[in-house]
Order: sequence, then structure tokens, then C-alpha cells
Amino acid sequence: MATTRKKFVYLKPKNETSYDYYDRVMLGLQSCEVLETNEKMYLLKPIRSMKTFWLSKDGDENWDYES
Repeated sequence: MATTRKKFVYLKPKNETSYDYYDRVMLGLQSCEVLETNEKMYLLKPIRSMKTFWLSKDGDENWDYES
């Protein structure tokens, strides 16, 4: 049986709004699991949260990221 590995994106907040989300929702952890992807966006779930959000692959005003 073939297994697939989960993909993760590592985020760094860029402004006060994203720092607040990073502290409250992500609990200071930068890793997010990629749940879904398309040509322009990632659907992410922080590893210690049940909340999800979309992140643009072309750059985001709130987050720097590496995959």
C-alpha cells in the first residue's frame, strides 16, 4: 500500500494582524498542513488548531512562507 506524505508550509507573520493570529490561533508555531491546493492558493490548517485559511502562492500581505 502506498502512503502519501503530508505537505507543510512554514509561515512568518509580516504585520500586527498576522502576529495576533500567530499568537492566538497558531500558538506560536509556524507549521501549517496543506489541506488543499490549486493554481493560486493553499488551504492551510495550523498544526495546533482546527481553523483553516487560504494563502496566496503569489505572495501575501500578511505572511511570508516557504514550502
